[in-house]
Formats: sequence, structure tokens, C-alpha cells
Amino acid sequence: MKKQGFLKFLLSVWIITATLYAKVPDTVTVTAPEVKEYVAKLPLNDQEFVNKAIDVGNKFAALHIDHKSFYDEETDNEWNKEFNPLTTLSGDEWRKIWFYNLSNDSTQYHFDRMTCDKVYLKSIAYRGDSVTLRYESLIFGMLNFSPCYENIKFKKLNDRLQFELTVSKALKITNVIFLTKNSDAGSLSLRLLKVLHKQANDMKSKAPNNKTAKKDLELYKKEIKDIEEASAICKEY
Repeated sequence: MKKQGFLKFLLSVWIITATLYAKVPDTVTVTAPEVKEYVAKLPLNDQEFVNKAIDVGNKFAALHIDHKSFYDEETDNEWNKEFNPLTTLSGDEWRKIWFYNLSNDSTQYHFDRMTCDKVYLKSIAYRGDSVTLRYESLIFGMLNFSPCYENIKFKKLNDRLQFELTVSKALKITNVIFLTKNSDAGSLSLRLLKVLHKQANDMKSKAPNNKTAKKDLELYKKEIKDIEEASAICKEY
């Protein structure tokens, strides 16, 4: 699949998720105890800057985990609204970083990652004029999000998505480094499951007496059940 087609596909998934589930709580950002201890040991003047840098990093990380960091020309307005205040990177620069990290395996292009609804600030390094923040989230599976219901397929995973942000003295993100290959965050578990349940209900109502539709629906419901079981690991994360 060409990159432009891949972009359009991911954009459609992002639009579905954002439109249907605007009322679902935002990503929860959790600061690790060792990060709090590190900051507490800094001089008070440095603590003020570092805490503000963490606020900037947390906003960016939450947007990325929530699959809202995607950029192309059609999302330019949203990018300018949500990301320009946070970073010195242009949309095109971010897209290059984002794409460089993606797998070249075309068999993965139709799969949407499912991420737990938390992102952790795991470590921090203060260098006087900048702060490096390392974030982590848990990916518990991948799902074929193809419109063809018969092709839906779930893959159970237990992977860590890790990335680093560098925040400058001007409180702007100047660089992003992915520590996990193919780090597109995908869909938060709660939001994606609600999308799938809605689609299953639509299938049931549109063809209640159609044997083929019923068979497809049963397969679809099985995948939802598998996703719900796999996402249980999020409770311990």
C-alpha cells in the first residue's frame, strides 16, 4: 500500500474514533515515583522549569497515545490548534519522524494498535537548558480495522510503546525519538471497544434474518470478546 493511501486509511480511523467518542475521558498520564523524587531533589528554581516542561510533555504524550498526533494536509487545522503551541516541529517534520518509525511490512498497514488508556512518564533527565522525558504505554493487541467485517482479525500483544521528548528552555518540544519500532499509538481500548460494539449493533439491526450476516456478526462478536479479555491486562498496568 502506498503511503498516501495509508495516510487516508489512518485518517478515516482517527475521524471515526474522534467523532463517536468525544465524551470518553482523556488519556490518563501517570508520573512514576522515581520521576517525582528526581524533581524534588532539584533546586527550587529548576523545579519550576522542569515541572512546566513535564506539563508540556504530558500534553503531547496524551495526544499521541490518543492517536491525535497524526498529521497530513487534511488535519492541518487541528495540528496548528493542538500541537503548534507545544513544539518547534512543523507538521511535515513530525510526519517524517512518524513515518520513519513505521514498519515497512505492508501486511501491518490494515492493523490498528490497541493501547491501554494510560501513559506513564517513566524517566526524566534535566540538562540545564532542556529536559528529556521518557514515556511508556502498553499495547495489548492489534486489530484489522478493515470495513469488511469478514476480514476482521485480532492479534493479542503485550508490548511496551516507548518514546522520548526533548523540551527546551522555551518550553517547546524540539525532538521526538521513538524507542519502539512502529510506534503509531492506535486507538485507546475504551474508545475502540465502543466503536466495535456500535458496529456490531448496526450489523444486527440491518440484517436480523440474514444467515450470512448472522455468521459474520458472530465472528465479529468473538473478536470483541477476545479484545475485552486481552485488555484486562490494562487493569494491572
